[in-house]
Amino acid sequence: MRCLRRQRGNSLAEILVAAAFLGVCSAALTDTAQQAVANIARTERRAVALAALQNRLEVATQNAQSSTSLPSVVTYNADLPGRRICVIKISPAWSAYTGVAQIVGTATWPESKGSRNYSETITIETYVRCPDVD
Repeated sequence: MRCLRRQRGNSLAEILVAAAFLGVCSAALTDTAQQAVANIARTERRAVALAALQNRLEVATQNAQSSTSLPSVVTYNADLPGRRICVIKISPAWSAYTGVAQIVGTATWPESKGSRNYSETITIETYVRCPDVD
């Protein structure tokens, strides 16, 4: 009796389909990894801008608590990762309540996503009890 031999291995068509599938999957993974790196960088810039804004807001709050007059609007620059400059603006004003000052801090910096450029902004508002004005 004659023994039939089974062919082993893959056909060229199967190899081409597998290579195309791996190419599509690797392209998707590369795109996802690039987006993750960009999101991490954006989050890092946001965290640094927030820390700089909170620091300047704390200084303005201490100055308002120790003085009977409010300082004028002040603008600062802070360096962010990725060679970006953050503009921090501190705006104190008297509130509707006697002896209470409202201090608004705003941090603004440029961002980009692909070919789209836009501005990112963080705003913090706080109220401070000031010494009685005579």
